[in-house]
Formats: sequence, C-alpha cells, structure tokens
Amino acid sequence: MSFDELLRPGTIKNSRLSIINGKKRFRVASAEIPEDDSIVVLGFANSPTPDIEALSIAYKAPKRDLFTGIIQDAFGSHMHSLNQFIVDF
Repeated sequence: MSFDELLRPGTIKNSRLSIINGKKRFRVASAEIPEDDSIVVLGFANSPTPDIEALSIAYKAPKRDLFTGIIQDAFGSHMHSLNQFIVDF
C-alpha cells in the first residue's frame, strides 16, 4: 500500500488488516512501515496465485489506542478505517 505522505515507521497489528480476492481470504503474516517511507509492506501467510489481478484490502482503525500498531503519518495523525481498497497487480 502506498500513500502520498511520509508515514511513521513501525509494525502494524496483523489483525487490523484483511485481504480478500472474491471469496478467498489471505492471512496477513506481517505488516510494517519502513523508516522514511510512505508505503506499508504486507507479508502473506498464504501467497496469492499468479492469476490474481486485484486484491481488496480493509484496515480497521482502533477506537482507543491510537499510538501502537496502527498506520499514522509522520506527525502522528492516525489513518481512519477503510474498506474495499482495491490493489491492482
């Protein structure tokens, strides 16, 4: 996932993300934001097959702890929940 601003580096809780293609779910093994970057790198527990053209990603923002295991910009503003964010290959 790529964003248009610098993100705060760190690890995102896997349970905050869900990745789906049609009816097939892919389990997130890892999710992290590298230092000085604007991307979230996702690792899959079960890899998508090469014939997949797009995946739908959902992110659930926490209601209470807005500081650990979340996606936030370099200034500490957290990302709100998103649903059906389509990623094309």
